[in-house]
Amino acid sequence: MNKQQFLATATPQVMRLEVSGVGEVPFKAIGVRQANALRDWLFNLSEEAKESEDSVLVYRARLISACVLQEDGSRMFNDDEVDTIIGLKPEVFSSLYHNSLVASDMLPKEEEEQEEASVEETKPKKARSGNSKV
Repeated sequence: MNKQQFLATATPQVMRLEVSGVGEVPFKAIGVRQANALRDWLFNLSEEAKESEDSVLVYRARLISACVLQEDGSRMFNDDEVDTIIGLKPEVFSSLYHNSLVASDMLPKEEEEQEEASVEETKPKKARSGNSKV
């Protein structure tokens, strides 16, 4: 494998994911620099602030701002647009956050398993073959 092949597989790719009430939106995985900035922001919060609902919303909005793209591949939201993101409709905000986790491969394991199970439930059942009697 050469460097170009490696980078093609190791660099976050853009994926289009369905956003509730909006349609398909391009997402990319959070980068190392952005992940470190989020981690530093969380680390520097007081213990009390870490437990507050506002801090959770800000963290989620910052993740969304790092992952959601415009059609041209540039970020849709800047770091200073957290309040704009928090002001979105709740179902849109939740869907953007969920898809940001999916794009960044950060979905908690139990949610990932539930999502896989719901996909399995929606698949058409295979017809039985043979001469089975009821």
